[in-house]
Amino acid sequence: MKKMVLMVGGLMLVAAGSAMAGSDLGWVDCVAGGGTADRTVNCTNTGTGTAYVSLNPSSSYPSVGATDVYIDVAPAATIGAWWNPTPTTTRWGSSGTDPVSGACTGWWSAAPNGGITFQPPAAVPNTAANKMRLRITTVIAAGEEQPMDPGNQYFMGALLLKFNAGTLNNAECVAGAAIGVADIVVLQPGQTDSHEGQVADTRNCVTFRNPATKQCPGATPTEKSTWGSIKALYR
Repeated sequence: MKKMVLMVGGLMLVAAGSAMAGSDLGWVDCVAGGGTADRTVNCTNTGTGTAYVSLNPSSSYPSVGATDVYIDVAPAATIGAWWNPTPTTTRWGSSGTDPVSGACTGWWSAAPNGGITFQPPAAVPNTAANKMRLRITTVIAAGEEQPMDPGNQYFMGALLLKFNAGTLNNAECVAGAAIGVADIVVLQPGQTDSHEGQVADTRNCVTFRNPATKQCPGATPTEKSTWGSIKALYR
């Protein structure tokens, strides 16, 4: 009887652990390090905001060589020139620098040569749904693949929201937006792409200026990233 109770207790712990797997998104730091759900600042012509993506994977990955993080931005107003300027890097950037709290370190941190995080190459707007998608890719050198295991919080990359000339009291900026993790693709050499992040661990959506009428964008899977598309970023 005692053995059965222990077995049931163990199964409950496994179930609880698997239910907690998923992605997180927080301003200023990753959620595990105290990252916040909203960033409300004045719309001025200077400054930045950083939203950190982290992942508690649902299964073990023994040899991760690259990850693709897809983030959807759903403005409370329309997607105009402020949210999606030309070039895109006027408004958006990315970072592979670990959050200062140390609560989640990059999955690439133990690689001898570290990781390379690319700037979001472009925003892909979906005007019908009034949202846009950004992509952050991080890769490490061949032969330096790293493991990722459930029960750990891995930093997956940071999205930078940048202010510049023309931001002061801009109507799109003032209206705010909801920003959420749409998908995280984990790539291992010779393996099928794995999709993570569509389920929240604690919270995988944040708001900018806390728009009362805007809901978090729903997570939707992406098409395959494939090693070919990752390698093309080096060219």
